[in-house]
Parts: sequence; structure tokens; C-alpha cells
Amino acid sequence: PVKVIPREYPNITCRSVDIDGVPAGEREQRQLAENLLCEAGMPRAWRPVAYRRNYRWEQTFEPAHLPERAAISVRQNGVYLITGGLGGIGLTLAGYLAEHAHARLALLGRTPLPDRSQWGQWIETHPEDDPETRRIREVERLEALGAEVLPVCADVSDHESMAAAIQQ
Repeated sequence: PVKVIPREYPNITCRSVDIDGVPAGEREQRQLAENLLCEAGMPRAWRPVAYRRNYRWEQTFEPAHLPERAAISVRQNGVYLITGGLGGIGLTLAGYLAEHAHARLALLGRTPLPDRSQWGQWIETHPEDDPETRRIREVERLEALGAEVLPVCADVSDHESMAAAIQQ
């Protein structure tokens, strides 16, 4: 809520201040109370703050420098099983594999597509923004890029379902 409220109500400012319990001593309690009262005037209200043993910690981020990675190698006409294959990330990966490797793709999802023999009729009788129509169009797009596509229905949390999908 501290991050969302100011976005929805620009006239409200919120702060997140985390304390590690109430200190045992009266002096430490007074110091913590003073620190909390001073928080209202501190800059960068959007950063979470934590007090630990009289130290004030402010969350910051630093860029991470990742090591160079090797180029991704894909096998031409290779077989790839993509879980969530008809979702956003799955379709992006499938598109790359279709275009660059003419891959054979098994796109795994929980919801089955209509039988391939019914696709033409489905598209004629359903609007373009229908979820099933969009998924059919995506499979057709991948095939137009050079892939062989097998939509597979399975639940990744079900071992038997996954075994059957892999067998298929």
C-alpha cells in the first residue's frame, strides 16, 4: 500500500519504516521515537527505511554487472517442449525457435485447442479477439515461420499428465 497509495492519490505521501521491535532501555526508546519523528522530513520518501540498533538503513539499488554469456545455440529442426507455450513468454521463445531453427515445437498449456480439423470453422464462427482464435492464429504464424507445431494439453504440476505430454 505504501507504494501504491501515492500513485493513486498524488496528494498523499506515504513512508515505510521498519523497526526491529521496541528497544528495552528507556534511552533507546526515546532515540527511536526521535528518529521516527524525524522521518517525516527526510528526503526520498519512496525508499523503504529500516532502523536496526540505532542505525538507519535506506534501501538503494545498484546496477549488477553480469558476466558475458555465450551465444545461444539452437539445433536446426530440433525438438523443443515449451511449457506455457501459448502464453506471452512461451510464444516469444517459440517465435525465435521457429524463425531461426525451423524447430519442431511442442507447446504445452493447460487449455486444449480445438481439433486442428475444426480450426477453419472455429475462426469463421468466432471473433478475432476470442482467446482460442488468437491461440490458433499464433500456431499458424509459427508454422508460417517454418516450425512444426504440436499444441499439447497438460498440467505441469501433474506428473502423469506431463509424462503423457512428453510421450506424445
